[in-house]
Amino acid sequence: MTKTKYALLTAVSLLAFQAQAETLKEMKISGTRRIENAAIMNYTGLKTGQEVSHADLDQATKTLFATGLFADVDIQMNEGIASVKVTENPIVQDIYFEGNKALDDDVLKTEIMLKPRAVYTKTKLQKDANRLQSVYQRSGRFAAVVEPKIIQKAQNRVDIVFEIKEGEDTSNVYLIKDDTLFLLYGRKDFEKMTSRKYEYIKGLNGHTEIALYVDTFEEVDAEYEKAVSKGAVSVLAPETEPWGQRTCYIADPEGNLIEIGSFNKPFRS
Repeated sequence: MTKTKYALLTAVSLLAFQAQAETLKEMKISGTRRIENAAIMNYTGLKTGQEVSHADLDQATKTLFATGLFADVDIQMNEGIASVKVTENPIVQDIYFEGNKALDDDVLKTEIMLKPRAVYTKTKLQKDANRLQSVYQRSGRFAAVVEPKIIQKAQNRVDIVFEIKEGEDTSNVYLIKDDTLFLLYGRKDFEKMTSRKYEYIKGLNGHTEIALYVDTFEEVDAEYEKAVSKGAVSVLAPETEPWGQRTCYIADPEGNLIEIGSFNKPFRS
């Protein structure tokens, strides 16, 4: 009795397997424009003569999607013939930026992954928009908004347009000098950008200083007096050092040390 049941179950299982798997006799590809049929066949991993199950078809579909070359993939198996229908992702023709004034096109182009002649995907476009948003935040423009749009062109190509609303600049300082970017953030803006809180030194901060150079001794005295009159704390009044430099130290309201100094000649002379 037990052997009969076992034999029956084995037969049923075998029939179920046979119903689920077919011998692949031929593969038909449709929907291609740029990509060769042979390349698609290779991507699927399916070979004529092999037993192909539903799981194999699912894996082949996932593999084709994973290439990033296709917007849609459909594989159907009927009487040993696998019909593969694909919709190719378009190619990027041109990329444009609109509304940007604080940052020019050349700066923004270096920040995005999509380039002309690259394969377009929605995921890449959104990642680039997010990356541009971060660039504006790093420059102190936290209110900036970047909206990506595509314009359909002939021959399955698209133009990409990043519409940018830069918003008002904040109190942060953004400066490019001699190919070097200088950014000075207020504490609240920096905490907002990094999404975390920080502990700050109380009183004067002796760990670092900002050193400023002026051309003459007279300018050292004048800038010192001006800063103190605006609320800076005097740390060291102007004095001429034995090595020929006239210098002074002040502290800003957050306790950061600032040196103003001069050797009584232009910096680059």
